Order: sequence, then structure tokens, then C-alpha cells
Amino acid sequence: MATDSPVRVRFAPSPTGYWHPGNARTALFAWLFARHERGTFVVRIEDTDRERNTPEAVDDLIESMRWLGMDWDEGPIVGGDHGPYYQSARLPLYREAVDRLLRDGRAYYCFATREELAEMREEQRARGIGAPKYDGRYREYPVEEGLARVRAGERHVIRFRTEPGRLVVVDDIVRARVEFSSDDLDDFVIVKGDGFPVYNFACVVDDASMAITHVIRAEEHLSNTPRQVLLYEALGYPLPRFCHVPLIINQARKKLSKRDPGVRSILAYRDEGILPEAVVNYLALLGWNPGDAREFFTVPELVAAFGLERISPSPSVFDSKKLEAVGAEHLKVADTERLLPAATPFFAEAGLCSVPPTEADLKTMSDAIDLLKTRAWNLRNLAESSAYLFTDNYAMEPEGVRNRLLKAPEVPGALDAAAAGLVCADPWEHDAIEEAFRHAVEAAGFDVSVAVHATRMAVTGSPKGPGLFDLLGYVGRDRTVARMRRAAGWLREGRFDARGAPGPGA
Repeated sequence: MATDSPVRVRFAPSPTGYWHPGNARTALFAWLFARHERGTFVVRIEDTDRERNTPEAVDDLIESMRWLGMDWDEGPIVGGDHGPYYQSARLPLYREAVDRLLRDGRAYYCFATREELAEMREEQRARGIGAPKYDGRYREYPVEEGLARVRAGERHVIRFRTEPGRLVVVDDIVRARVEFSSDDLDDFVIVKGDGFPVYNFACVVDDASMAITHVIRAEEHLSNTPRQVLLYEALGYPLPRFCHVPLIINQARKKLSKRDPGVRSILAYRDEGILPEAVVNYLALLGWNPGDAREFFTVPELVAAFGLERISPSPSVFDSKKLEAVGAEHLKVADTERLLPAATPFFAEAGLCSVPPTEADLKTMSDAIDLLKTRAWNLRNLAESSAYLFTDNYAMEPEGVRNRLLKAPEVPGALDAAAAGLVCADPWEHDAIEEAFRHAVEAAGFDVSVAVHATRMAVTGSPKGPGLFDLLGYVGRDRTVARMRRAAGWLREGRFDARGAPGPGA
């Protein structure tokens, strides 16, 4: 085991689609481990599947990792001493390794056609074999004849010669000792008919040549590991430590799918306005725990606490509501100055500011963030709930109108009384606003709670939100009083329809 060497960890994705939480969680565990151990984090793009790999998927991966703050020490863009970092550019390395296996008799050419292999599988099934395997028909084929057919351009694959009767042991950091029998493996393909290496072969050559000490990957790759162990041995490479992280499952306890509710690409979470540190925090807790009850972590705190030994072998359930809750906690403590540039596109999308924003826009957006960041779960939600700070023409929630404005006949009088009191509030800040409000309402003989609920609806259009006297401070005296009197007038004039919303002309 290559455990005494400086830690070198890799993330090696196949660029076949957008980057989703399952990919990101695996990458995050590798990145956190490398950073915790002050090791090297390598990104390698496994792009030998020419039919499915796309440049767009690579771009999505790189942009996603950068947004999450997962920097890499070697890999695309940054380079390094162990490149190239795209498998498609590493073909000479694979050719050298496969030639060595052929010379040593550990691999051989196979000329079985697809039709022959299909017939072989059908024949085995007919004999009751549930998991058909390659029958080794070219295993002892004369080397000279095989070479002649290869040189003649005949299509072929190269197979690894699996030694029968072997016990293959994988000492996995998460799964502990896992045993496999080589008799359950066939002579598996290591180079395809198009000349490109298969995953099991290429990743072994790459991990060894890049001096990877720890292979951290999804549990689904555990079944590949015995083949890889045999290849490490045959090529004389030191074994890395293996760490297979648990599956992420959905609410129905099935493997997480891109179609499951709440599952997005990583960049979609960015586009919804969830903070990157919140996504990192949530993903880190999918299969890992710090050994105590903590659920809120900054990224530096995760790096300091992380260890592979605390990864659970049990599946982790993806819960989009939990992600939103973690997002809300991170938004709550984030600096407004830092949030402002990230939030600006969401205010613009909601039509609340100019593009580019004016100085007045920036001031109002900063106020909105200060006021609402403790109640929002992402920046989009924050922007969309802040319309009343920017404009007098905000929507009135029908249910709130029915329950807060229409139920009590004294609401118009209570609004007028409170508005008259607020005119005299001095200074225009929380304590003075509250004192003037309560005094005016009580002196006029109205219920303070009725006035509070009605004022919130009149000033914001919503029955929920920050503390009333805090938000009135941000809205301002003139706009607050005008809105309260406007709502009182609408009520007296009957300008709310049966749904509770303002009617035509309101």
C-alpha cells in the first residue's frame, strides 16, 4: 500500500453530462481529504468514451468545481508534472503498459466477433448459467498467428489473462476487508476494438503514473476493484488505498436519479441563488459525520474536521428541504457586502433594479439583504420577497388580505390611527417606531395585534416577514404612512374582490 507517500488524491470524472450532487459529493470528499492532509488534489478527465463525452460537459464540470471552491493542484488549465490530464491524450502510456502485459503473457488478442460473443452468452444461459462470461476461446491462441491478424488490420480486442483460483482482497477504508474470487471474473477486455483502453485498465495506469495514494470513489466502483487489483499486480504497481463512499438515495430509498425532485445540476443550484458554501456543507454531511451533533460548517471547518474514517457505509438520503435549510443558515450569517454582487442578478431578474444598478438601487438592494437574509433560503427567494422595498406596486397575497385585512371591521380605523401615530415617530428607528405605533393604536381603542397584522399586509403585501418595526425602518416613514392610508381607503371603498386581492382600479 502506498500509504507512506505524501497524500495524492484524484477526481477522475467522465464528461458525459451535467455535474450533479452525486458526482460533486465524491469530488468533495477527495478534495476535503487532500486539503485536510495538506496533500495534492488532482483532476483527471476520463474522456475515452468518444460517443458520450462532450466538451460542454467538461466546461460544466470545471465551472461547477470553481463555483464550489474546489480548486485543484494538478489538472486541466493548471497543468502539472503528471500530465496530460485528459485520458484521450495519454494513449502512448496505455500502449506501453498493454505491450508489457502482452510480452509477459498476461494479456492476449481476442478476435471473437459480437455475433460469436452473443451466441456464447445464449449458449451459457441455455445451460442455466445466470451470469455468462467470456469462455476464453482465444486464451491459448498462438501468439504469432494473433500478431499476423492484428498486422493485417483485423478488428480485435485485448483481454487480460485472469489467473483462476485467486482470492482477491480489497482493504477498503469504508468497507473494511472485502474478498473476491478470481473465478467470478472472466478474461476481461482492457483495450477495445477502437484501440481505446477500457475504464479499469486506463485508471490503473493513470493512478499509478500519477502516484495516487488514495482512490476515493463511489460505491458502485467496488465491483471493478478486484480487476484493478489484478492489473496493479501484473504491472508491478504499488496498490493505493481504496475508499468507496456510500450511495446517495432518494426519499423512496432508491439510487438518486437526475429526475428526482430537488435534484439539480450544481450550476442550477448556483442559478437558484443557493450559496456555494451551503451546498458544500450539505454534500459533506451526505455520508460523513464529524462525530458530534454539528450540522453547520464553514468550508475551513470542514477541512479541519474531515477524515475518511468517519465516512459511513450506509446510503445517504438526499433531501432538498434539508439543503434549503442549510442554505438558509449560511445566508443568515453571510456578510451583506459579500452577498450584494451575487444577489444583484436576482434583483434584476425580478425587475427591481436597473442593469447596471444605480447607486440608489445598490442602497436598496443592500437594505433588502440586511433585512431579509435571516428569513430567505436562497438569493432568488430573498430578491423575490423584497419587492415592497423597491416599489409601491407590489402584489398583495390574497390569503393575507382575507385573513389580515378583511376579517376585522375595525382594520381601516386601526390603520389610520397607527399611521397618524407614525407620522410623529422620532427618530425613525425601531424603538421609536414601536412606541409611537402602540401608543396611537391603544389610545384610539384598537387591538394592537390587529393593527400589527394589518400594517404588515398594507406595507409589504405579505402576512409574513421580518419583525414589523424593523422592516418599517427600512421602508421609510413617508412610504409606510402612505401605504397604510391607501389600504384603509381601499377597504372602505370595497376595492378588494372575493379572492381578497385588490380589484380593478386598485
